Amino acid sequence: MSESTSKIRLLPEDLINKIAAGEVVERPASVVKELLENAIDAGATEITVIVKDGGRSLMQVVDNGSGMSRADAQSAFQRHATSKIFTQDDLEAIHTLGFRGEALASIASVSQVVLKTMERDATEATIIEFEGGTLTDLRIGASTPGTSLAVKNLFFNTPGRRKFIKSATTEYRQILATVNRFAVGYPAIQLTFIHNDEVIFDMPIAASLEERVVTLYGSRMRDALLPIHDKGPACEVSGVVGKQSTVRQQRGEQFLFLNSRYIADRSLNHAIVSAYGEVLAHGGFPFYAVFLQVDPTRVDVNVHPSKMEVKFADDRLIYAILRNTVRQTINSAAVIPIESNLIRAVPIMPWTAAPEIPNEAGPTPPSSLPAPFMPEFRAKHPGRQLGFELSRAQSKPPEIGPMELLEPKPEHTVERANVWQIHNRYILSQIPSGLVIIDQ
Repeated sequence: MSESTSKIRLLPEDLINKIAAGEVVERPASVVKELLENAIDAGATEITVIVKDGGRSLMQVVDNGSGMSRADAQSAFQRHATSKIFTQDDLEAIHTLGFRGEALASIASVSQVVLKTMERDATEATIIEFEGGTLTDLRIGASTPGTSLAVKNLFFNTPGRRKFIKSATTEYRQILATVNRFAVGYPAIQLTFIHNDEVIFDMPIAASLEERVVTLYGSRMRDALLPIHDKGPACEVSGVVGKQSTVRQQRGEQFLFLNSRYIADRSLNHAIVSAYGEVLAHGGFPFYAVFLQVDPTRVDVNVHPSKMEVKFADDRLIYAILRNTVRQTINSAAVIPIESNLIRAVPIMPWTAAPEIPNEAGPTPPSSLPAPFMPEFRAKHPGRQLGFELSRAQSKPPEIGPMELLEPKPEHTVERANVWQIHNRYILSQIPSGLVIIDQ
């Protein structure tokens, strides 16, 4: 077949970049994510995100990271150019957020980009401008150490893609959700977010994850977080999970990180939510920020261009460790009234004092008592203290006469208050201030 009739041809470089941009750059929030990852990989401790018109006209990320030389700044916009990996062994043990070497080339091919960067020991900055993937300006300027990368008019040269960008409000919300993930995931980084010249938030460096969460989501989180930590054979689990007061009817405050990378994994999210058990009997989604540390050689983060989906070698074991860690934390914490609140010397209520009386020995208990309080019911369903079963000896009422059932006396006290379960759902017990009824 002659060359003129060949059906297979190599694509031009600009078209290749636009196709790659379709995989990496889905919407303005995708750009912000890639730029934030680059800033963190550069060792930045202060990052500012500036957005206008929901990112449709401007997205800019400014950091105080290591910066780049002039040669590196130019190379960074070539496809598959990266400082993150060099060999196949590096690819099989990723330690950085970025590594594919496609982000900047893809972004520059569908927007107007201005890069200003300066190394920490340099005396001048490099300024580079691209339009639709074409270099339009390269010059020297003044700056401070670090990098500023501004992306303007996203998809200006691909109208077919631009029409799929939603309203400014919708895109802003997507960007805000993205920035929130980095704010939660990196409390040691000062992060500022500005939209349409308004400071949305300015997160100072936090001493702990709990401090960052409270700063970001308000005082309602101050006493609503439970720290978790466990180290198993396949992973190490840390972070915080929220008490029942953090439960919301919609998703949005759930954060899962793998080796400091935010990921979306339905199975692991299910492990966390299912660990709450009856606490979420009526549905809802609790707050959590959970961090997994896994041997990089046991996980593949190169399964999707967005790098948000990963593949584990030990997925079932990690699921079990994560679920067990969260479940133990929930069960041992004061998500519901804890056992110590029920250990009191308390007057015995009539139904807890009901004796086991044979028919020939005296009158039966009043028929007005609910069935669960009748002796035969209690014999079959011993009381349940929160977290463990009471023995029959514990649930057996004290030996008193039948008349005392009708006239309970304060002097009849026990060391531990009886706790009763009804219909495998409701827990009742006497406490110093009255009666507690718990819907499991």
